[in-house]
Amino acid sequence: MKQHHYMFDYLDDLQHACADLEEMGIEHRNLHVAHNSQLSLDKRHLNGMGYFHDNDMVHSALRGFLFGILVAACTAFLLSTWLGHLEVGFIVTGFVTLIMLGFSTWVGGLIGASHDNWRLAPYHDQLSAGKSVLIVDVDSEQEQMVTRMMSAMHREASHTGESPTGESPFEGGWHLREKEIKQVA
Repeated sequence: MKQHHYMFDYLDDLQHACADLEEMGIEHRNLHVAHNSQLSLDKRHLNGMGYFHDNDMVHSALRGFLFGILVAACTAFLLSTWLGHLEVGFIVTGFVTLIMLGFSTWVGGLIGASHDNWRLAPYHDQLSAGKSVLIVDVDSEQEQMVTRMMSAMHREASHTGESPTGESPFEGGWHLREKEIKQVA
């Protein structure tokens, strides 16, 4: 599966596009909308991004896990060199490397929880200005049909990019964009 990203200026236009996509056979759960007001999305019965798609926690935890593998391998090598002659050396080495692996994954997840998802980071300024991003999950059979329909029927939407559906620690840039904390007046 692949994700296609479309930028909309107005939620009414986005809502009509979602209705047309659902009529075409795209399931409601495959339409994700990023907007600065979750309440506006709920009133229109549009799928928001959800907590795990709105921030970069999963993506960053995977990166932390990969970093943890390197740190755990170095730690295991050093500890086995220092403690290899002891009977409990193997147990201590295994325990410490598991702790290092878990800690780096946890830290990666914490870092990602306070940052925008790597898919949404390029649209940060537009989302802050009130625009919306529609992310459509499509199969390879539906891809051409969706792009043709969106370009023909919804010219107000601009196709802003594509991304893979799954999380990969190698996708996205290394510079994370910190989430803005919204103040309630």
